[in-house]
Amino acid sequence: MSSAITRGLAIICLIAMIILGATSMRNDALTNDEDPHIGAGISYITQKDMRINPEHPPLMKDLAALPLLFMKNLKVPTDDKSWTEDINGQWDFGRKFIFYSGNDANLIVFLARLAPLAIMITLGWFVFRASFELGGAGGGLIAIILYAFSPVILAHGRLVTTDVPAAAGSFIATYFLLKYFKKPDRKSLLAAGFTFGIAQLFKFSNFLLIPYFGVLAFTWIILKMIKEDYGSFKKHFKDFLTIVGGTIAVGIIGYVVVYIVYVWHVWNYPVERQMNDAKMLLSSFGSPFLANLVIAMTQIPVLRPLAQYLLGLFMVLQRATGGNTAFFMGQVASTAWQSYFPVVYLFKVPLSFHILSVLTIFIGIKNILAKMMRVPSIKAGMNWLFKIAFENFIILASLMYIGMYWLTSISSNLNIGVRHLMPVFPFTILLISLGAINWLKNDQMTSMAPLAQLLDTLKNMARMGIKLMLILPLLIWYVGGALIAWPHYIAWYNELAPLKGGGHNITVDSNLDWGQDLRYLAKFVEDNKIEKINVNYFGWAPPEYYLGDKFEPWWKEKTRPHGWFALSATYKQEGCATPAKGWSHPTDYYCWLNDYQPVAIIGNSIFVYNLP
Repeated sequence: MSSAITRGLAIICLIAMIILGATSMRNDALTNDEDPHIGAGISYITQKDMRINPEHPPLMKDLAALPLLFMKNLKVPTDDKSWTEDINGQWDFGRKFIFYSGNDANLIVFLARLAPLAIMITLGWFVFRASFELGGAGGGLIAIILYAFSPVILAHGRLVTTDVPAAAGSFIATYFLLKYFKKPDRKSLLAAGFTFGIAQLFKFSNFLLIPYFGVLAFTWIILKMIKEDYGSFKKHFKDFLTIVGGTIAVGIIGYVVVYIVYVWHVWNYPVERQMNDAKMLLSSFGSPFLANLVIAMTQIPVLRPLAQYLLGLFMVLQRATGGNTAFFMGQVASTAWQSYFPVVYLFKVPLSFHILSVLTIFIGIKNILAKMMRVPSIKAGMNWLFKIAFENFIILASLMYIGMYWLTSISSNLNIGVRHLMPVFPFTILLISLGAINWLKNDQMTSMAPLAQLLDTLKNMARMGIKLMLILPLLIWYVGGALIAWPHYIAWYNELAPLKGGGHNITVDSNLDWGQDLRYLAKFVEDNKIEKINVNYFGWAPPEYYLGDKFEPWWKEKTRPHGWFALSATYKQEGCATPAKGWSHPTDYYCWLNDYQPVAIIGNSIFVYNLP
């Protein structure tokens, strides 16, 4: 298959992804984290002031806000208390801008989601490109299918959040760094440095790229020395300086990019306001010395952009240690479960993807062991293993990234959903595509005789047919699952979820219920001619914006409602759960609903009852 045809098929897959993403987001209401991101973005672009939402780097928010500038008579509420008085009044400012300033809320949300869609597609192209370069046409096509039809990526890649941009930043920056290792010239150095800086501007979790890149550089040098049987000291010392020095230069270039972008974002930020905001936001930070250092930096003009960057980074570290309220497998806690991310990954990723993952791991281990058994000694086997690792360094780099990110996620005190694992997806997809295509192509001729070659060819064709009969149904199942899941990708769980009684019994929040189905609820109310409905809604979009005077606010402290009642799955599950160790708040205030069957479950995230 020619490269042009392969790229054409990849583009078709990405177009299908755009269609699935754009059409599925059309009727989704504002999700929780989009509120502060959209409000912050428009304030950055129009005010050059980053007092809102500093705990996330600005680039995703900037890009999301750019299309909003083309709206007529757009009003940015910089006269509101959330801007003038509150410390990081991000939630109220976002709601005020989107819903209460006379702007078209639905148009704002739709336009703001265009940039995330573009970033999602850009990442897809790089996943395809890397897989194509290493695995040829077959590897590239398997990779783009696994990427473009991933329900998890489709769920979050169309939202104004930092999860898919974080994945794009880490994968693309790693891709260009490895390009530099193989061809250390100025062009590849600048590309690696620029993409590293972009990664830092997408999400603070990409700060992990700093130690990761350092480990990659030293690993590359060591493996290169082993492959070349150590060779001359002078040559390897020069390689050491080139690779390690170049990696340091990548970091310097990247942070020059970060600094330049942050200059814009503090340009009109009053010095005293920046200092006071930093004091308040870092008042409980674990290191008073570092907190005071950031506060002092806000008073030095040339260091103000860097101070704002460090403020956000420290806020993220502060939150990661503090935890968050979460429902998980029947329990509620504000501290993390170490099993949370493995379980969520098990149930939120397509079963066909898991099967391909297991198949790839099994085949990889089998091939390595088979080769190791044929070498004459353990030393020769280790040398072969090191040389293979060098020749397939991107595979090793992917495994290292996946291991590092999983380790930090499991050890974190923050359980925020499968979206937190987004950066591992492109690396995992790359490995699966390469493993699958190598398995399909690993049959070789064993004889030079014409008749024997013919027999080998027939045997190989038969084996290839059997392998394709396994791979193709898995890919068809995978694509079909994504089509069936449309348009409710956020609430989607895989085929194993019914074993636990459905996804809402496993975990909720951004895994299932993130406020996305409010507009669908409004349509249900309209279609069923409901005059009044009590609503306890988990989200930041105001229900009255869509329900009008049919909306009756409800909260757990009220007595039991009568008549129509809509309850978000997050509140329902947290309101009838077992308190985990250390949780002291009530967890049984919605257990009485177990005696009633819902009339409908909107998008699998909002339970609707008609109570006596």
